[in-house]
Formats: sequence, C-alpha cells, structure tokens
Amino acid sequence: MRAKTSLTMALNTSSEAGFTETEDLRLVLAPYELFVTAFWHENRLIRLNISQAPTAEQEYKGDYPLADALTGLLTGQIHNLEFPIPYTARGSRFSVEVWTTLLSLPYGHTLSYKELAQILQTSPRAIGQALKANPLPIIIPCHRVLGSHGELTGFSCGLEIKKILLAIEDRQRRAHENSHYIGHP
Repeated sequence: MRAKTSLTMALNTSSEAGFTETEDLRLVLAPYELFVTAFWHENRLIRLNISQAPTAEQEYKGDYPLADALTGLLTGQIHNLEFPIPYTARGSRFSVEVWTTLLSLPYGHTLSYKELAQILQTSPRAIGQALKANPLPIIIPCHRVLGSHGELTGFSCGLEIKKILLAIEDRQRRAHENSHYIGHP
C-alpha cells in the first residue's frame, strides 16, 4: 500500500508577493514523447510545463522520483489522490474547488466542461478558466475534460499534448479491461 503524501491546495493571496520558484528538473518521459519542466518552492512541486519532447538525447538518466511518479500517473499505477511527491497548487478559491473535484475523476475517464459545471453549479466557461489556471497538468487531470460532444478543446499545454495524454490513458485502460488474471492469495 502506497503511503499518501501531503497534498496542498493554496489560495492566492496578496501576502505572497515574495513567492519565488526555482526550476529544478527538466526531463523527457521518453515512451510518451513528453518534455517536462518542474518548478519547486520549499521542496514542494508548484508547477509543471509539459510539451512534446524536442530530442531523445535529453531523456532523463538515473533515479528521479518525479519521473517515476508521472509515469505512474500516465500508466494508471498511481491514482491522482495518491501522488507521492509533495505539491502545492495555488489558485482562486473557485479554481481550487474545480481542481479538487477533478482529482477524484478515475483514470481513463473523461467528462465534459458542461458536466463538471453542473456538478459545481457554475458555467462551463468558468470551468474552462479554472482549468486554464491549473499549474500541475497530469497531476490535476484537466486533460480529461472535453467539449460537450467529446471534442478536444482547450488545454494549457496545447491540444496535441492533451491528445497524447488521453491516448495513453485510453490505451492503458483498454489493455487493463481486456486482461484476464489468475492468481493466488
């Protein structure tokens, strides 16, 4: 059983004027062709930038817990609520409410902006604005939110990255659903 890590959602306040972040890690999740830049503050992950990997030669080497954790999320081995790296996501009270709701969305499942808006009793446009402000894509799975008819719309890392993330999750989910197991306790 994986131990849960302290997860923090923080509201933006004017007293955080001196807030600083440091870029600590740039890595390529090679099998997924994703380039990740991680930003940290006081040993907590505060922001991820994700793009398509520019070159395979930048692939990470060695033991990087963040790379392992992100790979675990992408393969469904780690649930978003059990992410093992301490993080802080800063946003408005409403954004934090949207992000918290998304953390419970099961791996490989999607919902529309309209459905999420109905859950939170707000407008789809407000949901879109909160998701646009998500500092931790993949961890807070805003890529799982689609247009009303299942179309890809809006994603802070770009629609191509959203398409890649959804394809990875769909492939993993299908493989799991089509697997049959026999085991011994």
